[in-house]
Amino acid sequence: MRRDGRGLYDLPRYSKHLEKLAVADTQQAVDAIVRRDGIRVMRGGLVAVNGLSLTNCVPAQIVYMTDGASRNVKVGRRIIRFQHADRKLMAWHGRPAAPVARALDWLGPLASQDPTIIPTLRRVLPDHVKDDLIRNCGDLPRRAVPIAHSVAVQQQQQQEVRDHAHRLHKIHHAI
Repeated sequence: MRRDGRGLYDLPRYSKHLEKLAVADTQQAVDAIVRRDGIRVMRGGLVAVNGLSLTNCVPAQIVYMTDGASRNVKVGRRIIRFQHADRKLMAWHGRPAAPVARALDWLGPLASQDPTIIPTLRRVLPDHVKDDLIRNCGDLPRRAVPIAHSVAVQQQQQQEVRDHAHRLHKIHHAI
């Protein structure tokens, strides 16, 4: 058993490639902190932006947004940074569109100025995420709402066409 930080322990695993003990798994450490402290967390903004193919930048720091207190937690030789987030952002926790909401919040006003954001999101987001984004756009920052509508406009139009076809199908069978 190895002590990775205050109140954090893991079973060390041996890396054949490095020929030494591997560092603690960051996600397992975060999961343990969430369970121990009863907090909710969401990945940091740059991780969300990168995960949505909006940038190829890789975050140098490990950052999570939380409804708990802001703090740094040392795990082995790495530091995990927990930043307190407001209620509106944490309302996205557990929703399919949470990474999109986090990315748009992190990008700020730049999101509306970058011509690649909307086409990229239209391409990479599955339909259920677009639906969730539109359904819950009241929890987005004001500047992100027009972007969310632009991303999901095709999805909304397709849904309206499907609904119309379904209504016509019902009417045809009723006659």
